[in-house]
Amino acid sequence: LLNDAIENALKNMVNLAISENVDFVVIAGDLFDGKMTNASIGRKFKSIMKPLEENKIYTYVLFGNHDAEGKHSLTFSNSEYMKFFSADNAETFKIEEKKIAVHGQSFKTQSVTDNLAKQYPQKLDNYFNIGVLHTSLDGRVGHDNYAPCTINDLENKNYDYWALGHIHKKEIVKETNPTIIYSGNIQGRHSKESEEKGCFLVQIDENHSITPIFKKLNKVEFLDIKVHIEDVDTEDILKTKITENLPITVSESFLKLTLTGKTELHYKINVENIKLSLPTNIELVKFKNKTTFPKSAEEIAQMQDTIGTLMNCFEKQEIVNQVKDIFNRLIDKYDDELISEININDTKYLKEIVIEQLSKAMK
Repeated sequence: LLNDAIENALKNMVNLAISENVDFVVIAGDLFDGKMTNASIGRKFKSIMKPLEENKIYTYVLFGNHDAEGKHSLTFSNSEYMKFFSADNAETFKIEEKKIAVHGQSFKTQSVTDNLAKQYPQKLDNYFNIGVLHTSLDGRVGHDNYAPCTINDLENKNYDYWALGHIHKKEIVKETNPTIIYSGNIQGRHSKESEEKGCFLVQIDENHSITPIFKKLNKVEFLDIKVHIEDVDTEDILKTKITENLPITVSESFLKLTLTGKTELHYKINVENIKLSLPTNIELVKFKNKTTFPKSAEEIAQMQDTIGTLMNCFEKQEIVNQVKDIFNRLIDKYDDELISEININDTKYLKEIVIEQLSKAMK
């Protein structure tokens, strides 16, 4: 579904460009993942972009860290309306009839630590100058520091506009003199990229005044929802509570759901039933049960049900010893970080693990 979503977002961009009758499209890197070296990827890209050529719309493509020249074996060649920036040096493509100059340089390898911006040419007089650069600028949280540079480095080129890639979140870094914009990626890839994704439609008037307008392209959304279910005591109420916290959306969505609070349902929450209760356009991909049981260990032991019986078993030392022996064998057998962190000497902790897992097994 995610691969289809990325492809559909690219198609949406092409359709937008045609409907808005743009002069050209700029892609500032990470068009695809370099580990994907199947030639069909290149053919699919050209097929999706073909309507732009048919409508005489130029496309300028720069390769970044994910699709750097040294990371893949795919070959892309320039055509009349499709241009790929070299990784050997900065180069300039011009649209003479519009007096547009587009400057850029692709990545040679994944990890480019040089300041590529300093190698870009100075502006061309009497042209509208655009710089295309894959960069982290002076650093962005969550992104490797590739092709680092400063805003001052970009300003010194005297361009009118900088189209930046690498950062997945859209950001208008500088509004004028020059305008500097990260458009972000066109489709989120995980729950941390839950904001709207798309591109900037940039309008330029005869005086070179710039008006950037964000256009949403993504059709699949990532939802990260936390639901507090304090005192919720039936599965039907739980389903209703979750539904009430979901946004109203017609988009296909991936859901990361976290439940919190003290609830009698702590040991009885059934993830499969939650999945079945969701709207058909929302898929649960990650679930965390961070609820707690409202009763103390002593109160649980007095409960006249299976959980109470299990808790009472832990009052017998021989049962505790058997459980510890089982966990010791698991730790010896599996080199697993989570298992190795289990403190088998913490009887209360072992009680919670065993009761929770057995409760799940009985559902």
